[in-house]
Amino acid sequence: MIEDLQFDREKKVLNFLTRKFGPIAFLQPKTTDYPYDSWYLRSIGEQLALLTVVTKRIKIQIEIHPRFVKLVEMPQPELKHLLNKEMHPGILLMELSKCGLHLLP
Repeated sequence: MIEDLQFDREKKVLNFLTRKFGPIAFLQPKTTDYPYDSWYLRSIGEQLALLTVVTKRIKIQIEIHPRFVKLVEMPQPELKHLLNKEMHPGILLMELSKCGLHLLP
């Protein structure tokens, strides 16, 4: 049983009281950001494109290079470890999913 549930949106902290000790999980639907509000794909250089996906909660910008992609211009501190890292597209999507951003259903 969970009591006194409080969520601080700014700090992104969830506080609660419980009388039983055991495994606890916060579950989020994989379709939280569906449908997308909008998306744009545009050329920003020779063999370089920028994909912008606007969801209900966040705006994601991904640079697309011939051999890799990288996440750019994300102010969220939860995503700083992914910023400007060259990755395979599937790896980037998997890492974003680990952070709670499920871009594929």
